[in-house]
Amino acid sequence: MQCYLMVLVRKKLLQLENYFHILDENVIAPEDQVLAKNAREKGQKILKFFFTVTISAVYSRISGFLFTSGKVQIIPLWSPFGKYIVIKFLYDCIAGHLIILQTIASDMYPPICFLLLNAHLKILSQQLLRIGAGDLECPTQSSIAPFVEYHIAILKIYEILDATVSKMFFVELLIASILLCISTTSVLSNSMELSELMFTVAFTFALMFQILPICVLAHQFQSFSENLADAAYGSNWPDQDRAFRHSILLIMHRSQNCKLILAGGIVPINLPTFLTILRCAYSFSAIYSMMN
Repeated sequence: MQCYLMVLVRKKLLQLENYFHILDENVIAPEDQVLAKNAREKGQKILKFFFTVTISAVYSRISGFLFTSGKVQIIPLWSPFGKYIVIKFLYDCIAGHLIILQTIASDMYPPICFLLLNAHLKILSQQLLRIGAGDLECPTQSSIAPFVEYHIAILKIYEILDATVSKMFFVELLIASILLCISTTSVLSNSMELSELMFTVAFTFALMFQILPICVLAHQFQSFSENLADAAYGSNWPDQDRAFRHSILLIMHRSQNCKLILAGGIVPINLPTFLTILRCAYSFSAIYSMMN
């Protein structure tokens, strides 16, 4: 379903590169470049951690398959090679790695985009505060125009993410919530073999990390957007000309009226949503354990 939705919004996703290129052109000052570099490094760490967790889950299944002589299947689905254990092993290994690549491609681009957007919001806030500190002796409409275009590019990326992430994350959220309930219940209530336990624990962490980054970073975007409005207010705009004041007021208005992205038009993508999912998963597993 996620692959199908990505195909439908492919044209919009391809526009992200052009807008990020516009944003990167405005990162000139050394302190701004430090923020951009830190964002890139954090994005690489997120990708590496998610890849490590998912690959650990797959290799725990592979280890279980080898140690149990095929009793623990790598992918517990019907396979045309069921009678040929060696071919089935190779087939499941390849399929497992392809699933990892597909998962990373579909689940990791939204948090990475939000991470970069948050960095650019902080950079824009710094630039506006430098105006307020007197870095520009006499700010004019021509000096504020790049900041307005910078902010418009940020909002364009946010609109694309709103249009593309909403449906995809709703599917991801629904499936991950169900699987979290099942996996936590399995860990708490069943006695499993070591390889099966390793897979379930790694799979549970992968599910949580699948939805945690985007919830945290989308939540941070709202906070940084409000901080941008404060930075614009502190840019010494009352002493400038009318065109400059008008541009600053536009930035403040757009920053303060940035709507939340709703998954499927229902669930807000923020940190409280993630915490609610964890509480529901724990409550479900606790109730199931009490009943049994």
